[in-house]
Amino acid sequence: MVKRLVELGNDPKASHVNGGTVMSMSALNPDVRVPEYLLECGAKLDWGASDQSELGQAVQYGTPERVRFFLEHGANIQIGGMFIPDAPLENLRILLEAGFDPDAFAGDSWMDGKQEGNPHRLFEELDPERQALFAEFGAQKSRAKGKGMVKVLIVSFSYVQGVPEDETGHGGGFVFDCRGLPNPYWEEGLRRFSGKDAPIREFFGRHREEVEAFAEAAEALVRQTASAFLADGKRHLMVAFGCTGGKHRSVFMAEELARRLQGVPGVETEVVHTRERAWGQKA
Repeated sequence: MVKRLVELGNDPKASHVNGGTVMSMSALNPDVRVPEYLLECGAKLDWGASDQSELGQAVQYGTPERVRFFLEHGANIQIGGMFIPDAPLENLRILLEAGFDPDAFAGDSWMDGKQEGNPHRLFEELDPERQALFAEFGAQKSRAKGKGMVKVLIVSFSYVQGVPEDETGHGGGFVFDCRGLPNPYWEEGLRRFSGKDAPIREFFGRHREEVEAFAEAAEALVRQTASAFLADGKRHLMVAFGCTGGKHRSVFMAEELARRLQGVPGVETEVVHTRERAWGQKA
């Protein structure tokens, strides 16, 4: 029947109104010749909507052989969490053995668990057999219900070089302009130091009122957002501090924010100074 429909001009790559494709529907057909034929006709895997993926359909409704077929032909292994709760255990085991991230289901990308009508289920709401299976492959229950960690990437940069992009692809975050703070560059003997050095810290200590106001405002915004991200299951927040050269004010403030966030529950920090390699160059 499928072969006849293709011969009559039906496009094997076309999507139907629900976002699925002929290939994704073939996951429900017990005859493995159907997806084989569709691939020969130019059909592609993972062309449909994420909740209509061939592998996801096979994991939830298909046979172990069909799951292996799509894995062997390069299907995207990170299927949507909605396929997990009711899938046969054998299919789930094949998926996990192939490299499926067991924490992804309990993490941030597929489930909120709070939105009304959300078909995804929290890890803790899986039946004991599925919980045990995911735990066998390293799933961490503590990540369910937003109990994981938010990584705050704190970056210093030079406005001359431009604002750095969030390379994780998440976008968003904060950019704080430190050029309104007192500038140690213009004080004799301080130009060669960076914002990590004691003489620069001492300089800003002499301007405590201005520095404290700036640092406290930045800290409050970052803490508030990190807390909201943690509750929502988001895992990444980028915070950038910029100044003219990316050596003194921005570096000091990046280090200061990291210090202030130490020990905050659910928050881990990483500090990157984008101009650090240039600090030793003649000013």
